[in-house]
Amino acid sequence: IEFDPCFAHIHYWGRGDHDWYRAMFEMLEELEIPVIQNVNVPIEPFENPSIVKNVYVSDYVKENFPSPTDAQVIYPGSDFGFFSARDLASYPDNCIGMVYRLDWDKVTPESIDVFIEVAKRMDKMKCLIVGDGELFPVYAEKVWQSGLTANFEFSGYISYYDLPRYYREMSIFVAPVRSESFGQVVPFAMSIGMPVVGYDVGALPEIIGTKDLLAPTGNVSRLADIIVDLLRDREKMARIAIHNQQRVRQLFSVEKMISDYARLYGEACGGSGPRSGRAASSREVQSSLPKRYKMLITLPDLEFGGGQIFAIRLANFLATMHEVYLYNARPHLWDERVISLIDSKVKLLHSSGLPYELRRYIVDLQIEVVNSHVWWADKLVFQAAAALPVQWAISMHGCYEAFIKHPEWDAAFFRIVPSLLARADKVLYIADKNLTILEHVGLPKLKAKFTKVYNGYCRKEDVAPQSREAMGINDDDFVFGIVSRGIPEKGWQEAIHATMMVNRSLRNGRRAHLILVGDSEYSQSLKAQFDGLAYIHFTGISSEPAEWIQMFDVGMLPSYFISESQPLAILEYLAYQKPVIATDVGQVREMLSVNGKSAGILIPLDAAGSPVDPKRLSHIMRSLLANDNGILDSLRSNTLEVFQKHDMEVCGNRYFNEMVA
Repeated sequence: IEFDPCFAHIHYWGRGDHDWYRAMFEMLEELEIPVIQNVNVPIEPFENPSIVKNVYVSDYVKENFPSPTDAQVIYPGSDFGFFSARDLASYPDNCIGMVYRLDWDKVTPESIDVFIEVAKRMDKMKCLIVGDGELFPVYAEKVWQSGLTANFEFSGYISYYDLPRYYREMSIFVAPVRSESFGQVVPFAMSIGMPVVGYDVGALPEIIGTKDLLAPTGNVSRLADIIVDLLRDREKMARIAIHNQQRVRQLFSVEKMISDYARLYGEACGGSGPRSGRAASSREVQSSLPKRYKMLITLPDLEFGGGQIFAIRLANFLATMHEVYLYNARPHLWDERVISLIDSKVKLLHSSGLPYELRRYIVDLQIEVVNSHVWWADKLVFQAAAALPVQWAISMHGCYEAFIKHPEWDAAFFRIVPSLLARADKVLYIADKNLTILEHVGLPKLKAKFTKVYNGYCRKEDVAPQSREAMGINDDDFVFGIVSRGIPEKGWQEAIHATMMVNRSLRNGRRAHLILVGDSEYSQSLKAQFDGLAYIHFTGISSEPAEWIQMFDVGMLPSYFISESQPLAILEYLAYQKPVIATDVGQVREMLSVNGKSAGILIPLDAAGSPVDPKRLSHIMRSLLANDNGILDSLRSNTLEVFQKHDMEVCGNRYFNEMVA
């Protein structure tokens, strides 16, 4: 009563505390305070009229312990910064382990048997058992009777802060558990970078995303087979480790959990609560909806380009929570493959590219937030909405610097820009060089409305890779690749010449291949010039570059493009764990590093921004191909951690918060 909450959030564990919970729920019902109930273990939820939402920790618990109350799943989040990815080059191959309370509710007396079986098959195998409990004497006795005590280490209880050190000793995490609603020890292992195997129980298949690494419950021999087969296939273990690291950061991070709960809490409050001077009733919360903003995103055109593709991805993300419209500022420029990227939840408006039409849309659709990308869209929004009471955020992608050098591209640029920037409520930029426009128009005081926000990308798990075999690429060949617009400044020709130099130096039949994804008259001329080289592949434009990127061993962008800021291609390389070779342009240096770790090699450009020297590029390519001093493995192991700041969930939420502020 004193704090006047708009809801209460209760974590229900059941077990022996039913009377306490009953008294709590009845009191909240009497006070008409709605309740969000977390169901954290495999148990029937408490039923009470005050409960307006059940939050389960996994689909497994939700499906097996259903309730008529509205329900959703929010996965428990973990701090994966503490359980950071290890260097795959130093991956151990002789230790299996588990981290559990050794008690009856979690494991069984037979859980130790699979470790004993693997140790019998592989005499140098170390078995690391972290934890303690009433089953410890049973396990110790079984190990002693097997004669394998030298293969086992029982750590007992250890502190949370020591956990990463023990995890890093393991090659494979084994989960021979009795039940699992959602155990954080498994995501910890996945984040460190290792396969997880176990019995097919509870939420384990849901957490690791496959049943291929799980055995029927209690089938010790089958689980031992899975472990031994993995230990003998180091490459497969590395692939699984990288997949696991990506999966946990997308689904089980503390940032994802906070975002999900923030959205749920917003729904629960529904505009009532402390601010209104009273608590919201259960009925009010059930009928309340989160605020859905009406948002209009304008693009310069619907052709392939970094700014255009990012704007569409942002619209798709925002449309999961809000009413989002797209408008093409130059309707004569469009590509059906770009339009196909627009999610069905996003409404693409008919466009004539005229200010009065855009103004009518803003007024008639009651648009609350407008977000424009690239100069041509910014200009049209200014002409249409300068006098309208609508929140307007400009997204800079590097084109303003190009107009500074080439004002002839639009004679109105310098005349309009000062008023345009003064009218915008927010300017979201991605590279420090984007700020140079303020000095050129003499308005440094406007910097207060400029905010740096990273571009974002959401990795797609359902995009099948193209076939290396179909392209004549052997298993031991090395693939470099570029995804970009086919213009000279993206460095395609320099990359072709560098690849030719690399192949001249290779022996034993191994080849370096270069895949070029993109299209233009220029790229067609290159294709005609180099068509006789079987290791140079021109694919044309792809609406899903990931189908090609997954084939790469290394992604490249030897660009000297004047507008380069935060190239989306680099985000896609990182998302699919591809180390990067790129020029030190725009914000690429910042994109490729985090916490002192790097996922790529940078090539500096001279002051004039001249093309990359193919010979210098070829030296770097050869070094990665040969994996000199483990450099390729080291860079690859950092890609996921570097990518996290570019994840669309992080970027999209930041964008939204800035746009509506």
